[in-house]
Amino acid sequence: MLFTHPNVASVGLTERRAVEKGMKVKSRTLEMRHVPKARGIRDTRGLIKIVAEEGTEKVLGVHILGPEAAEVIHQAVFSVRSGMTVREITEKIDVYPTLSEMVKLCAQSFYKEVDRLSCCAE
Repeated sequence: MLFTHPNVASVGLTERRAVEKGMKVKSRTLEMRHVPKARGIRDTRGLIKIVAEEGTEKVLGVHILGPEAAEVIHQAVFSVRSGMTVREITEKIDVYPTLSEMVKLCAQSFYKEVDRLSCCAE
């Protein structure tokens, strides 16, 4: 966790580190402009990236650059430490609108174009 402005927070493996360890991975990056709360507070700087193991979709790492990343990273820590899959993250229910829904939105981007989602409940 770096208390910069915007915040930088990370848990687990980066895509590069996972590949160096011989793992096959897939990842998605979501820009903050796709997060409704970020648009609401007029701070769309940054992004979130989820790194997952190919095949199992187990979440290996989550990396955030953006407003309140220090608050959001706790959700990502739980996902990585408990061995959640990308699909399991998409099935959770988030309060709307919050910055923490960026984790779910990024997970949803593994399966759908987030520009086409109607709201957080999809």
